[in-house]
Amino acid sequence: MTSEVTQPEPSSSETDDEYVFTIHNATSHPKTTVLINGVPVTVIVDSGASVKVLNSATVDRIKTQNANFRLTPSTVKIRAYGAEQPLDIAGQFTGSIITSSGNSTEVTFYVSNSKSRCLLGFDSLTALGLLSVHLNNIAIQHEDSQVHAILTKHSKLFSGTGNLKNTQVKLEIDNPSSSTVSKNTSQHESKGQRQARGNAQ
Repeated sequence: MTSEVTQPEPSSSETDDEYVFTIHNATSHPKTTVLINGVPVTVIVDSGASVKVLNSATVDRIKTQNANFRLTPSTVKIRAYGAEQPLDIAGQFTGSIITSSGNSTEVTFYVSNSKSRCLLGFDSLTALGLLSVHLNNIAIQHEDSQVHAILTKHSKLFSGTGNLKNTQVKLEIDNPSSSTVSKNTSQHESKGQRQARGNAQ
């Protein structure tokens, strides 16, 4: 199992809830292999996660190749979205990540006692160049004076990606229909392809 946990004082920031998009049954999610403290680890690319999570079996492999490895206790509660119970966290440690392209960063990992998947979150993915996000910014300057006044008054609402904590939102997604698929497909057809399809009908 993982190494003995030492006992430093937890910081106040460690009492916040953190979230991961998926931690079990993640066979369909994108993955990549990185070096964590020199050990190859396959991780899920989870852009919706606010933390980095490793399972205890992976940490045992890392420990065998790092003589000074130590876990420290953590009060952070990590939950999968929609889950009522948080993960059983053994502790945390600071480690290095290196990608195949040579990009590297140092982050805090949380160690799960369950047989969960290993994953990297949004901040480490962007720092390592594994994820790139391009946002359309809303210009504060606007030709309409009323719109300009609203944008200026509430400028913080129109910058960055935002973060709504302690709120669970249910997204309603329509089931795809054959008519929708047909419409989307026709947008990519050439004129000749549409004529040929019309003749066939």
